[in-house]
Amino acid sequence: MTKSLFREMLRSIRRTKARFISLIAIVALGISFFAGIKAAYPDLHETAVRYYQKNNLMDIWMVSTIGFTDKDVEQVKKVDGVQNASGSKFVDTAVKVNGELVSNAGGSQIICRSYGFDVEKAKLFEAGTDDPSYINRLTLLDGRYPENEKECLVDRNNVATPRDFVIGNKITLEGVEESLEGKLGTTEFEIVGVIETPRY
Repeated sequence: MTKSLFREMLRSIRRTKARFISLIAIVALGISFFAGIKAAYPDLHETAVRYYQKNNLMDIWMVSTIGFTDKDVEQVKKVDGVQNASGSKFVDTAVKVNGELVSNAGGSQIICRSYGFDVEKAKLFEAGTDDPSYINRLTLLDGRYPENEKECLVDRNNVATPRDFVIGNKITLEGVEESLEGKLGTTEFEIVGVIETPRY
């Protein structure tokens, strides 16, 4: 670099000090952000892997509009590389809490997804049993597990879970554009516990 070019560069910086300082600050912020993410990534990744392994999160989720039989699940277990497989049922519904339809801040009706799960396996896991066939393990945060088909658990999610989903409230599930007849044994439940699930 010649002396005259260097002097011209210094003059240019002196004339536009604010712009120069802004550019330096933006570059420094970008470098700091990149360095922080690069340094934190291994810990974040390891934490996620441990959480998913502890809670035996599914690797693949198979869905069928006509459903799977127990025989289908047994066939999946026989596929090379499959360590375990389990079936579960779910249904998407509108929900009422204490008789009133639940809606979001914009006034739109909330649709919730209800899953069936094995209560006994959940209780054994909480007691310390590591059953590999128990996939997508629940963590009970508050309350207790259901003792009959009229009780349910709700997921703790500060963003998606309605505030009305608290222990003691009663919820009613209603079909959206179709009847729930034949899909659920009951449509009315009392919330008895709050859980965390690796699904979400």
